[in-house]
Amino acid sequence: MGVFLPGGTDGTCCKFEIRTCDGALLHKPDPCTRRFEVPPCTASVIWTGSDYAWRDEDWMRNHRAAGGWNDRPRAVYEVHLGSWRRVPENRDRALSYRELAESLVPYVRQLGFTHIELLPVMKHPFDGSWGYQVTGYFRPDQPLWHP
Repeated sequence: MGVFLPGGTDGTCCKFEIRTCDGALLHKPDPCTRRFEVPPCTASVIWTGSDYAWRDEDWMRNHRAAGGWNDRPRAVYEVHLGSWRRVPENRDRALSYRELAESLVPYVRQLGFTHIELLPVMKHPFDGSWGYQVTGYFRPDQPLWHP
């Protein structure tokens, strides 16, 4: 389902207006949007393009297809990506996904874990919730995108 927003272009912030049965007017972000304002703001941001190019063809073809992984023992490391490790010299920002891949995976392997379970990565307006107060179900949280 699409919603028409007259004059809306990439970068435009918007929210749904929902009128309750008692007449109150609520403003809610679109939970299916792909971009959001930076917390604590919660508006959806119109974005029509995708600038991500997947580059996992080799792994999908050669490693995933090899199978056998379901018959091996597992040890799962549960982690909230936004708070696992921070960069204090850069306003205590969270690591980007690329930085996490370069440091979290070797760390978890060194500890002997075989799998990583991610606490919610969906867009949420309050870091203290570890992602459980979701405003966008189909959008990874923004601070992790930008180092």
